Amino acid sequence: MPKILFVDDEPAVLEGIRNALRQEPFHILSAQSADQALAILEQEVIDIIVSDERMPGICGAGLLARVCQAYPDTVRIILTGQADMSAAIQAINEGEIYRFLTKPVTATVLAQTLHEALALKKMTEDASPTLGSARGRQAMLKDLEARHPGITHFECDAEGRLIFPDTKEDMASLVRALEAGR
Repeated sequence: MPKILFVDDEPAVLEGIRNALRQEPFHILSAQSADQALAILEQEVIDIIVSDERMPGICGAGLLARVCQAYPDTVRIILTGQADMSAAIQAINEGEIYRFLTKPVTATVLAQTLHEALALKKMTEDASPTLGSARGRQAMLKDLEARHPGITHFECDAEGRLIFPDTKEDMASLVRALEAGR
C-alpha cells in the first residue's frame, strides 16, 4: 500500500485530509512540522509527501528541497492556502515538485493527483534500470572520446552504411582504441 505523508501545522487540516481519503488505498501518515516530517522520512519509505507552504520553522518549499536531496524518489507536492508566486518558483526550482495545489482542494482532485503521482513514480522506477544502463554507456562513450578524440564520430554514406577508415593503419588504430576502451 503506498505511503503518503501529509505535512501541515494545522491538525484540523490533517484530519480533514485523512477523512477525505479514507476510501482510497493509501497508508496516510501526518506531521505537524517539517522536523516531524523529516523524522518520519528517516524511519519510513514514503512514496509521496504533500506539504503546506506556510509553517513555523521550515517552509514547505524548504522542506521539499531537503526531501529532493535526501529522498529523490519521493514524489513532492505542495498544498497551500497562500499561493504566492515566489513560493511556487522556489518549490519548483529547489524541491522539484510534481504539483502545486491550492486549498481548498476537493477530495476528488487530491485523490486523482495522488494516483497520477504514483503512476509517475512507477514509470520512473520501471525506467530506472534502462536509464542507468543508458547513462553508463553514455559515460563510457564520453570517456572513450576524451581519450581518443573523434573515435565516437562515424561517417555514413548516402544509404546509411558506415564508412570505415581507408588504410590498414587507420583501421588498426581504430581497433586499438576500441580495445583500450573496454
